[in-house]
Amino acid sequence: MKDEKCIITELKKLSHTIYSLKFQSNYLMINSIPGQFLNIKIDNTSPQILRRPFSISDIKNNEIEILFNVVGKGTASLAMKKEGEYIDVLGPLGNGFKLNNDYEKFIILGGGIGIAPFPFLIRKLNEKKIKYDIFFGFRNVNDVVKFKEFHYELSTDDGSLGFKGNVIELFLSRLDIYKDRRVKIFACGPNKMLKNLEKIYQNNDFDVEVSIESYMACGIGICQGCPVQSRNENKNYLVCKDGPCFNLKDIIL
Repeated sequence: MKDEKCIITELKKLSHTIYSLKFQSNYLMINSIPGQFLNIKIDNTSPQILRRPFSISDIKNNEIEILFNVVGKGTASLAMKKEGEYIDVLGPLGNGFKLNNDYEKFIILGGGIGIAPFPFLIRKLNEKKIKYDIFFGFRNVNDVVKFKEFHYELSTDDGSLGFKGNVIELFLSRLDIYKDRRVKIFACGPNKMLKNLEKIYQNNDFDVEVSIESYMACGIGICQGCPVQSRNENKNYLVCKDGPCFNLKDIIL
């Protein structure tokens, strides 16, 4: 973990709601794994704006990429940044996805801004020559982020592009393909989406790992502000320190 000032190399709008920001960091390029996150101090002139957590979306050619929605003052300020400006970045933080070859197929499920951690993961799966299928879901065609580097099945809630329904419903429509196979699911999205995924986990012998979105203050486990309940122990985990990636069998959403 390191706190550093990083120069912005690109900021662009990918869809009606989602932005991409890239910046340079040799340290993060060497020390980050898929599923980890960064805590970014967006505006040094406003102490009321705390650091914000962002998934490491991708790392390529010494550039770190994050994806984000504008949901408040902090992200609105981030969307106004310019190339050549600096941001204060603390990371990498948390525990990432666990990769191994004990499965016949990996499945990636991303809902909305929950797609954010997956380009980096997909890059690593490609390097390891691991087979995977991808399902992404958005509210409507205006929210869709298009990726040229990999193939994915797409859903929109209103049916304006791809499968009509959410990403869990899309995956359920393909579920028979994966019956009786050694499958691991990686998922990220709204808590409602991940709770719906619990039903699939309970009714199928799948290993399910979820990346949880949570409000955070410190991002390193000091403030205790991002608890998630353990399924088998009378305690809470912290999303920032013990996660954000958890096996679904270990937590209660």
